[in-house]
Amino acid sequence: MRFFLLASCLVCCAPEPGDGLTFVEQPILGGSADAGSKRSEVFLLGMTFTPDGGSSICSATLVSSHTLLTAAHCIDPARRGATGVNVIAVNKPTDQGLTSADIHHMVEYRLHPMWSPVGDSPDYDVAMLLLDSVPAGLKPVALSHVAPTVGESVTLVGYGRDSATNGQSSGTRRAAVAAIAAVGAQSFDFGTAGALGICSGDSGGPGLHLFPDGVERVIGVHSTTTSASCGVGSDSRVDTKTGFIELYLSQKDPLPDAGSGGGAGGGTAGGGSAGGAGTAGGASAGGAAAGGAGGNGGNGGGGVTADAGPDDPMSPRGCGCSGSPAGLLMLAALGWVRRRSRLR
Repeated sequence: MRFFLLASCLVCCAPEPGDGLTFVEQPILGGSADAGSKRSEVFLLGMTFTPDGGSSICSATLVSSHTLLTAAHCIDPARRGATGVNVIAVNKPTDQGLTSADIHHMVEYRLHPMWSPVGDSPDYDVAMLLLDSVPAGLKPVALSHVAPTVGESVTLVGYGRDSATNGQSSGTRRAAVAAIAAVGAQSFDFGTAGALGICSGDSGGPGLHLFPDGVERVIGVHSTTTSASCGVGSDSRVDTKTGFIELYLSQKDPLPDAGSGGGAGGGTAGGGSAGGAGTAGGASAGGAAAGGAGGNGGNGGGGVTADAGPDDPMSPRGCGCSGSPAGLLMLAALGWVRRRSRLR
């Protein structure tokens, strides 16, 4: 059995004074914390779904000046029977001491046209997410156009716990190195059950590989785990989806010229509005698009519609979360969320 790896809201009804939302989340296992800005191109995502108000977290990677690559199951409202989603992003090493200036807002998103919210396959579990701003000086991560091979190393990055039982350790960006164990047509596997790999909250984060030319590239997007104790996981391959990724970037956020150094500016992405929600079956995938162009949520634009679908077994709607997007943003600005996490 496979499990998607987003960290979902479990208990947030009638919180006690001083408590924030409670999330179920597990993380990079067997990794080390990013003490500085070494992995600052990896972001923590906070999603709030409408109309039920449920929340979850994931990870993502900056692949152009204002665009993140993440997992489709993280942001697709249909996974939980919702009709829209609001997303915020931060790239600090930890979720502590955040201010409003650290919060960046989604302008729009696009899901891979072959992604399906039904089932748990990692094969096409990728999505693009455009932000209104990013911190100045970031260098987008290059994409791999080469198939991964069994035995080669992959660096796993994400914001989850450092063990399946330590509920107070989430919210820190961590990295671990594993070996690729198997390669499929659209995904690859790695990790050791309970010891090394990925789990909930790491969804959407990157699998990175250092190539002989000295460039570290994204080769995978964290998607699923086959182990209830976490660790053994699967990434959706990037090299088989560069057409989808690069088409979106060419339309919404062209990659910098080769000689520009790839630095990302801190300005707005065309003035689009922040935090729009994908509509069910509608044309807008994220409210107002960059440069004033509507984000296509249909197949013609390389996305899929956000039609309501069956509940995601990893994020049941019965949580009854009361946190609104504005409330989640406030929690983030004050220090994200203080978690009393527990495993489902």
